[in-house]
Amino acid sequence: MRWSAHHTCALWCAAGGIPVGMLTDDGTVYMVIKWEGSADIADGETLLSVQSHRLTADGIHYQRDGIDYLLVEKVVADEGITNDNAGDYGFVPGFAFPDPNKCKETAIRKLIVAAVLLAATPALADGEFSACSKAKSWNLFGEETAVFEGQVVDVLCALTGDCPADCGAGKRQMGVMRAVDGKFVLATKNGQPAFTGATVDLAAYWGQTVIVDGLLIGDPEIMPALGNAKVFQVQTVQVVGEDTVHKANLWTKDWAKRNPDVGGKDPWFRRDPKVQAKIEANGRLGLGAEADRKYIEENF
Repeated sequence: MRWSAHHTCALWCAAGGIPVGMLTDDGTVYMVIKWEGSADIADGETLLSVQSHRLTADGIHYQRDGIDYLLVEKVVADEGITNDNAGDYGFVPGFAFPDPNKCKETAIRKLIVAAVLLAATPALADGEFSACSKAKSWNLFGEETAVFEGQVVDVLCALTGDCPADCGAGKRQMGVMRAVDGKFVLATKNGQPAFTGATVDLAAYWGQTVIVDGLLIGDPEIMPALGNAKVFQVQTVQVVGEDTVHKANLWTKDWAKRNPDVGGKDPWFRRDPKVQAKIEANGRLGLGAEADRKYIEENF
């Protein structure tokens, strides 16, 4: 994303380890899996400084199973945020810019519910892998339940054969090599409704054959850059041969362990020190404190 309206949302997603993409002028989205020599892009920190920026980058392009991936070797130019579109579209999601006139906690809860309802689609679609799935609908465009067996691998391993024994210490983006057709399915989310990626939940199963259940998400009309490809939201993981089904809900617990001194009861993304530092330095729009002040004056 390279627009001010989505800037805080982009910070939250990157900090939560959700895969980050680069949108080009021709509408192509490249999922970034390496950044200037580092594959640790699911660590919640590496890509924070460039969220919403317009960049020129040199790198290596891979395409697999309908999704474009980019290994960025060098950022040639960073123009910062070049499109201030918050005035046209408002803040996305709305609760990313708290209303100073409302109770913060109440506003967050109401707006999260509203955001989910606005994304609602008429019905949950059945797909090729929907039989026997117990996944819950998130009312997302183009979602379909899916349960399948496959091997847990990181994206860089699947594309280039660079497969460290510890899967990059859980800091690489992850996915599942589906057994039935050999397709690599990129995992973008875990089962928590809190801007949280899937790496923490999948890393413990690196190299193992598992059964994952969740939602395949993608709609060529809504996300034309993906075409007919779909990404995956993991809700449960079960090692083949074992009876225990594990919920994919470890991200916030892992965050709490990594941030033991962070107090408060707000959602993690409102308390994360790295995100807060970026907002304090550049504002919620990414354009500085004056731009935030002007937005508040005009909209509240």
